[in-house]
Amino acid sequence: MPISLELLRKIFKKHVTQIALPDMTLHGLRHSFATRMFDKGYDVKEVQEHLGHTNMNTTMDFHISRIKPRRKITKMTCSKKV
Repeated sequence: MPISLELLRKIFKKHVTQIALPDMTLHGLRHSFATRMFDKGYDVKEVQEHLGHTNMNTTMDFHISRIKPRRKITKMTCSKKV
């Protein structure tokens, strides 16, 4: 018998609370997983395959939105040091 998405969410939330993690959703866990893959040097194609995206643009959109804020912060930090 398959487990419902709602039951899976409840179980996940219970365990997140029990081990005192910051409040996180299953979707947030998925994003964290993708972020860690990129941080560890996996390329976009590998992340796409692990996430099950049929279109690489979906993975690229996530990756680009994730790195844009870092670039802005890096530029501001660099400009203050100069």
